[in-house]
Amino acid sequence: MATNENIFTPGTLTYRTIGIISMFYNYIPLQKVHDYEEFILMGIVIFLLIFVLYLIVTAFHYKKTSKVSKANTIILSIFIAICPFLFMPVVSQFVGEIISNMVSKVHPITRLSLIAIEVSIFTIGIYFWLMIATYSTSLAFRPISFPTLEGSAQNRLYVCTTVISFLCAFPAHIDKYGAAVIIIISIFVYCYLITTLFNCGTYINLHQQTLVLGGSMLSIIICAVNLYPLVMEYQWNEIFFVVFFGSALVCFLVSNFIIKARARKDLRLLDEIESLNNLDNIKSKGKFKKLLISGFNMCHPACLNFSIFKLAIQK
Repeated sequence: MATNENIFTPGTLTYRTIGIISMFYNYIPLQKVHDYEEFILMGIVIFLLIFVLYLIVTAFHYKKTSKVSKANTIILSIFIAICPFLFMPVVSQFVGEIISNMVSKVHPITRLSLIAIEVSIFTIGIYFWLMIATYSTSLAFRPISFPTLEGSAQNRLYVCTTVISFLCAFPAHIDKYGAAVIIIISIFVYCYLITTLFNCGTYINLHQQTLVLGGSMLSIIICAVNLYPLVMEYQWNEIFFVVFFGSALVCFLVSNFIIKARARKDLRLLDEIESLNNLDNIKSKGKFKKLLISGFNMCHPACLNFSIFKLAIQK
């Protein structure tokens, strides 16, 4: 959430290692394109808006003829499954960097910068609406995302990823106290991301549930431990990796235990439902959805013979 220079000593092994690792999370390294940020951002946004126009034309053609060509179907499927998830975080990251430059007066405020920010926010809004509307009202799985029972969990994951990308870039040129505030906000975003695992049709695969819970917990810890060196002007040395890997091990082990314990609890509840032949123990729709995921993952008879659905219809 803060620049590497703020929390790692430049030139050290730790700094260089973090720089290499960061490449996996930044397809377009911002520190290498300072003079071309607006142009690159406008290029990406125009590309995304051209697709929106193409989608509108296809929709009107379908409304008029009730037909969509095979080529259009393939193009739409590939684009919508990949591009919004790859480019939207990049767009939000560039917006955060440009706003940070403007606030800190590192770069002068230009008309192109303002236009790029406004058009980018408009584009992000369109794609948020498009993806949320699509996956909240249809039975569709995103090929490069975690399959879920319903769209709300994936929508929250998508929005949180985009917001975090913005928050990561925004503190690039602001003072340490401003960066600390951004880190605290990021912690709340990661906490909200954890809600995708509870009281909704969450991720179908239990291992993916563990990844989301463990990854969110680890991110919260890393944000928290980076507050100290940022505010106190202390810079991490190689001990950072000990803290990171130790925290990662604990977070994912704890997450795995929580997810498996919850699945076992769900199976016991399914046993009760099967023996009592009613759903009186289920108090909410979210609980029912969670039971379905655990039941089908563990091949529980109440799910495999669809008796739980019959009881749900009766109730």
